[in-house]
Amino acid sequence: MNNFLEITAFDVTKKIVNNIKLFNNLSIKNAANIFASYYKDTHNKNLIFLGSEIAKDISIIYPEYINPDSICEYNIGAKKGLSLINFNNKDELISILINKTKMNHSQLEHSLCEFSKFVKREDYFNKNKKFLKNWIYVPSSLLLQEKELF
Repeated sequence: MNNFLEITAFDVTKKIVNNIKLFNNLSIKNAANIFASYYKDTHNKNLIFLGSEIAKDISIIYPEYINPDSICEYNIGAKKGLSLINFNNKDELISILINKTKMNHSQLEHSLCEFSKFVKREDYFNKNKKFLKNWIYVPSSLLLQEKELF
């Protein structure tokens, strides 16, 4: 399975790199749909979340091809973050947050996702007085050192 994922990842990366220069100030949302079509789940459906994350990342590196200030898909974590803010009109809330924070859609989407994870973990901690082990961030460089120690 790992070999399949590595081959697939490299094939898709190659396809993205070869096609990126065909884009001209494409929106993150449109680029995400294109990238998502490169990835299929077991039901042959496009992986929208993955395409969206790739498009947001690439927009930072290649803003001439994908506009980092364009609209993007607000994925499930960001939607949860929005739902934690007591405001009826989500589109109006997004506009207010963008105006107040001076973030673009991609930055706001990411921040809302992290906010929802923070609240979820804070609620869990307040209830159980502990964190789940997989919630504790360990830099990969430390993991590599740890493996070398054993």
